[in-house]
Amino acid sequence: MRFYIYFLFMMASNSIAMGQDVVPEVLGIPKHLDRTASYVQHRLKEVCMHRNDSKEPISGYVTSHLGLDKAEMGSLEIQVVKEVDLGDFILRTAQLLARNGYVCLTMDAWGSGERGANHVHEYHGASLGSSLLDLGVPLMGMQVLENKRAIDLLQSLAYVDSERIAATGASGGGNQTFWISTLDERIKAAVPVVSIGTFESYILNSNCVCELLPHGLMHLETSDMLAAVAPKPIKILSALRDGNAAFNVGEMLRTFNKAQPFYTDMHAGENLSYELFDEKHDYTLPMRLSMLEWFDSCFDVKRNKVDTLFHQISDAELRVLDDATLKSKVPTTSSYVKKRAGHLSKELLSNNHLAIKEKVGELEKMLQVQWDSVQHVESLSDQGKYQRVVISTGQGKLIPLVIERSVEVPNKLKIVFGSKGNMAVAPEKISSWVKAGETVVLVDLFGLGERSSTTADQIDGQLPRFHTLSRSLLWLGESMMSIWLSEMNVVIGYIKKEFPDTEIEVVGDRETSICALMYGAMSPAAMQYLLSDLPYSYVPDYVAAADRTKEGTNMAMHLPGIISWGDVQLLLALGKGAFYVDGLIGTSGRKVLKSEQLDFEYKVKRLKELLNNESVIHFN
Repeated sequence: MRFYIYFLFMMASNSIAMGQDVVPEVLGIPKHLDRTASYVQHRLKEVCMHRNDSKEPISGYVTSHLGLDKAEMGSLEIQVVKEVDLGDFILRTAQLLARNGYVCLTMDAWGSGERGANHVHEYHGASLGSSLLDLGVPLMGMQVLENKRAIDLLQSLAYVDSERIAATGASGGGNQTFWISTLDERIKAAVPVVSIGTFESYILNSNCVCELLPHGLMHLETSDMLAAVAPKPIKILSALRDGNAAFNVGEMLRTFNKAQPFYTDMHAGENLSYELFDEKHDYTLPMRLSMLEWFDSCFDVKRNKVDTLFHQISDAELRVLDDATLKSKVPTTSSYVKKRAGHLSKELLSNNHLAIKEKVGELEKMLQVQWDSVQHVESLSDQGKYQRVVISTGQGKLIPLVIERSVEVPNKLKIVFGSKGNMAVAPEKISSWVKAGETVVLVDLFGLGERSSTTADQIDGQLPRFHTLSRSLLWLGESMMSIWLSEMNVVIGYIKKEFPDTEIEVVGDRETSICALMYGAMSPAAMQYLLSDLPYSYVPDYVAAADRTKEGTNMAMHLPGIISWGDVQLLLALGKGAFYVDGLIGTSGRKVLKSEQLDFEYKVKRLKELLNNESVIHFN
């Protein structure tokens, strides 16, 4: 019996000893409660409750936030590169419409089909599509601009009645149909298919960045846009068995019912209609026949019968860019962003002087941080050698801190904002810092570590992490970067009070290192920063989205307009204090080439000179 008790005692002691190097949890909140998702949902309620009711026209608001007033379009050139003669008509696609008397212009949306990397199809969204957002014109903005240009093309054709132009499409194409119909008066009728719900339903649901309007929910809903275009004829086709919550029939009805009175008031109630189909997420023949009937009624077309003959055409026959010269004229997302960013960088570096106050002010405007504050601090029981602390903030967030104090009187302290959370920080690294006489504070920022969102991670699936959280926050006027920056400020302020007269170094890696640079640029106090695997640019360094490795940067880093503003090189050049950069990576996750690092260092040095900034920067 004594041996048995002794054995249990030894097991318990070994367990404690073994666990001393394991970074402990602090919050202990069951994952199914998902406080991170709850914050986003509460933020959604606040935004909807206090929605901006300014008199600014919807078209002006949307134009500004889609960056439509910033982009330049080239001259209109038409070149026929291939024809497929089907007897009664010459193809494009959309055979039902073409066989029944309509001129049809169909196109590969930006980044899709032959406009993907190497001119083959790729998913145009996620981080790849978000690089356009970083440039200043979101993917949806690029699509709207191109669709406007498509109308220009149609109106230039002698055989097209410019007063009878309509639009239709399904899913993402339905989204484009809705936006171009509401933003361009030249579209006289529309049929968006399996694509109309509510913007509110996009939050924490599966959705693409090609359907993102930054700050959108702060000003409007789908019904507001629909009401604003009354009495334009619009028929919505929805699928009862659509698996996407954002396009659910119930959400569509919310939008329809709010917009219908505006049509009724204009004596055009019949111009807004919907039809439900016992289908999945698709654009089936019954749906297409309904679309044709709607356009016929809108344009007063009389017909005795509908021609539904369909001729199967292979992908190879439909390809347009078979010639290398033609391919060179059609940019992909990566090539476009890279070329535009290169031009902007040269323009920035060619200045004679840059004002720190002005550039920081522009950064603050982009971030629009809602600064938080410490409301309460709770010290929990120590776990092994670690002290556990919870900071409650004024915005209702809980920020967990894990602290290991140096056995000596500490004169240095590291605050570690790990990009993968506290428990992913190597215990041996923590121990080496502590042995060197430094106190170490580990912090889980919003969405990281203990504060991961099981809801958002599940929706992300195989997409880059934070696809769901980042996109949702941008609809609500925030970003992951702005929330992280606010929390960094809260934690650093608290630590400075708890450890006065201590030299503090901020530690970040990958995406959190970019946020640390933003803090360094905006904070009035000079500090030390240790940044490892710093992404050296927001410009994608991969040709195609498929080229990204599992080590590619996640979507927390995206910020509207950051490339046009000056990219990572300007963030580093603006910083106050001392910056130690331990390695640079591209957005693909790969280590940079020596030539790329030298180019980056040169640009940072040049920008520091233009800013007259005397901060210290060391590259490892």
